[in-house]
Amino acid sequence: MAESVGAVVIGAGVVGLACARALARRGIETVVVEARTAIGQETSSRNSEVIHAGLYYPAGSLKARLCVAGRQRLYRFCADYGVAHQRCGKLIVATSAAQVGELEAIRAKAAANGVDDLRQLNAAEAQALEPALHCHGALLSPSTGIIDSHGLMLALLGDAEHHGASLALGSPVIEGRVAPDGLRLTVGQGGDAMELAPRLIINAAGLYAPRVASRLAGYAAAHLPPVHFAKGNYYSLAGRAPFSRLIYPVPEPGGLGVHLTLDLGGQARFGPDVEWLPDQGVDADPATFDYRVDPARAERFYGEVRRYWPELPDHALAPAYSGVRPKISGPGQPTADFCLQGPETHGIPGLLHLYGIESPGLTSCLALAELACERLGLGADPAETWSGPIDDASSSPAAHPSRTDPTPRRIVLDTNAVLDLFYYRPRALAQNKPPRGPSIAPLAEAIDSGALRPCADATTLDELARVLAYPEFALGPDEQAALHAAYAARVELIAPADPDTASGLPRCRDKDDQKFVELAARAGALWLVSRDKEVLRLNRRRLNPLPYRVLLPEELAALLAGEHLADQATLLASPNP
Repeated sequence: MAESVGAVVIGAGVVGLACARALARRGIETVVVEARTAIGQETSSRNSEVIHAGLYYPAGSLKARLCVAGRQRLYRFCADYGVAHQRCGKLIVATSAAQVGELEAIRAKAAANGVDDLRQLNAAEAQALEPALHCHGALLSPSTGIIDSHGLMLALLGDAEHHGASLALGSPVIEGRVAPDGLRLTVGQGGDAMELAPRLIINAAGLYAPRVASRLAGYAAAHLPPVHFAKGNYYSLAGRAPFSRLIYPVPEPGGLGVHLTLDLGGQARFGPDVEWLPDQGVDADPATFDYRVDPARAERFYGEVRRYWPELPDHALAPAYSGVRPKISGPGQPTADFCLQGPETHGIPGLLHLYGIESPGLTSCLALAELACERLGLGADPAETWSGPIDDASSSPAAHPSRTDPTPRRIVLDTNAVLDLFYYRPRALAQNKPPRGPSIAPLAEAIDSGALRPCADATTLDELARVLAYPEFALGPDEQAALHAAYAARVELIAPADPDTASGLPRCRDKDDQKFVELAARAGALWLVSRDKEVLRLNRRRLNPLPYRVLLPEELAALLAGEHLADQATLLASPNP
């Protein structure tokens, strides 16, 4: 007799686990069935681990809408659940004068998708950020980042299980059918196979999704998508790369070019390329794919990379790993959008197939999960902040930026606040230690999500660089540069003060901190965040008061968390009452 269950999710990759979490958080008994003996063994662990901003996808497409919405959710999720990530930023570089004009086209497409934080840089500005870079101009995407994909999957699984979901490893789908009284799935191996009677099925099997769908009796083969597979090879760099941001050339026909990505340890890798695998249709068995990387394929990388990094040494690239993209469009065809195929297409209630979930699937996973629930007729997650249906283009961030990406409120962090957020807090999280004092997590989350935008200028960034070199922090030169770059990627640079114009602001007794007092005024900041007693003392002035409020990091964190609603209303109405 079949065992009844609320929902079965097929596949324990990042999207399947996100779907299981979304179902479980709605109170639905959920089982994740995974053919392999561990989670995330294929596409989810064989990718660039990039949190994409959403720059290149056609306006209105699911990839565009879900990438932007998913990126915002993902940064918040990482902050809430302690998933290692870094908003390192990305440079899209024009390697010839002819490509400079294409940067504006990319910027316009990004804006149509709701990405409004791109900054166009000339060659000198780009090289000031990345001295080893050769280019004629660039776009800076500060909201691009990198993530520990395995840590993300563990966090998704943990939260799903916390809400009652269960995981069955080594449990492939043998067959399924549409019975008169609902759906049936036979899963498992040999004598351990069992039949399930789920009310809902989400097929998030990635590379296997068409193959799994073809085993469901009652699902018409005419609804199966085209099946193609594209292998992507990665090559690692021997030694440390002289870059702190991801580097992407201006896209050319056929792909995004050979780009440089970084992992959280600072190791650089180049790729992926595109190697189409022989078409075998729905009968292709991804378990037979050869993931070995051919060293000879690296030869064509050198010329491409040297267009933006001329100093790439000979013989510096070594085979690293490869992944395979589940494609539903073939060579020479326009890249297909995500396909979430539900009852409106195949006519089977409670069944949803996810086809062609390639990049930006990882970035989109949380938004994809919400859309999957929406397509199955389920209500919204009560804890979600999205205020409109993801499936409705009029509800996309581009149409209603105030819903998920409001105009960021500007703040200024003095150096000790930067250290709290970017030095002490990440190290405490990495070592699983409690915070040194009251939690500043809501402040970190607001910065990561883009709700707050730190402002800096050359003098405050220079001070940070000097302080990071202090022996007490025990940071090597590379670690100093990486931490400084991580902060610089998040800030809005403010023009220097006019030396001939008096600011009219009160003077701080600590002259070294006056630059932060004046920067906050020039930036139009709502808050200056500091632990310095002399800076905090300026709050008490009634004559010539500051045009903003000075707060401790934990005070602003509490305000953002809504713990002092009356104070919040007062502060928003008048930054310095």
